[in-house]
Amino acid sequence: MPDDDKNQLLKQKITERAKDERFVHHHWFVRYHIEIVARIAQELCAHYPQADRQFVDALAWLHDYEKIVDFDNEFNTELAATRSLMQEIGYSTEVIEKMAQSINRCNARDDLDKADIEVQIISSSDAASHLVGPFVALYWYENPSKSMDELQAENNRKLTVDWEKKVTLPEIKQAFALRHQYTLEIAGKLPASFLH
Repeated sequence: MPDDDKNQLLKQKITERAKDERFVHHHWFVRYHIEIVARIAQELCAHYPQADRQFVDALAWLHDYEKIVDFDNEFNTELAATRSLMQEIGYSTEVIEKMAQSINRCNARDDLDKADIEVQIISSSDAASHLVGPFVALYWYENPSKSMDELQAENNRKLTVDWEKKVTLPEIKQAFALRHQYTLEIAGKLPASFLH
């Protein structure tokens, strides 16, 4: 099976799995996160022709698969569910191992600027996706018992970590700078002056 066909099957299976009502984000995760990460990643591939586009596409769809399957253990390093899904679809052992290493590298968030370009593309795209569409509002929607201060503090923490650690590519820093500033304002970081 060609890689494009494997990736298509992968997307179908992840889309179905993400609709499971036991997954806290089942209403929106594919549409407002994974698909946006994948779109940004493909745009970045145009700037980095050395990147393996098919691998980047699969990584965009798989980077949060453990979260979909077992939300409370999303950062486990074994990635058993990811490996199992890829084996079921027919990816080679080599690609599965590279994928597991890439996901773990994204999750580690340290020295991502030294990672393979495919990892930097997904890490940067993932962080940028949190600045697009209703992502921040969805966190508020899913946590109605939290106070405004708690919601803003958590959004501020996540947005800051994303921007400082996950975004490594200058194209994202440039294209998303205003979105980042605006989203931080939603999270309570108001500027000293609005007119200057």
